[in-house]
Amino acid sequence: MKIFVKEFLLVVVMLVLTSAVFAAPRTQVKSDKDTVSVTITPTHYKHLLILKANKAYMGAAVEVQDGTGIVVASSRIYKKKMVIDFYDIPYGAYSIHVVKNNKTFQFNYTKKQDPEI
Repeated sequence: MKIFVKEFLLVVVMLVLTSAVFAAPRTQVKSDKDTVSVTITPTHYKHLLILKANKAYMGAAVEVQDGTGIVVASSRIYKKKMVIDFYDIPYGAYSIHVVKNNKTFQFNYTKKQDPEI
C-alpha cells in the first residue's frame, strides 16, 4: 500500500509540473528575421537572386537599375520570397532598390561575363 501511495504522489507531482510548464506564458523573443526586413541571397545558379522580405514589406516596389540609374526592371513583392533573374540583362553593375513607406533598401549586384566565352 505504501508503494502505491508513493507512486501515485509521484505521478501527481509530475502532472502538476508538466501542466505548469505548458501553462506558463510564452515570451516572444525578437529574432534576426524581425529586425532585418529585406535580404538578398545568391543561388547556385549564376544569374538568379532570391529576395526575402518580412510581411511588413508585402506590396513594396522593387526596381533594378543599371550603373547609369536607368530602371531596367520593376515589380512588386507579393510573397515572402521573390526571384530576380538577370539572365536576359547585359553584363555590368546593377543596384536593386526595395521601397515602401519612404524606407529604402539598396543592394548591389555585378553580372560578370563568363571567362570561357
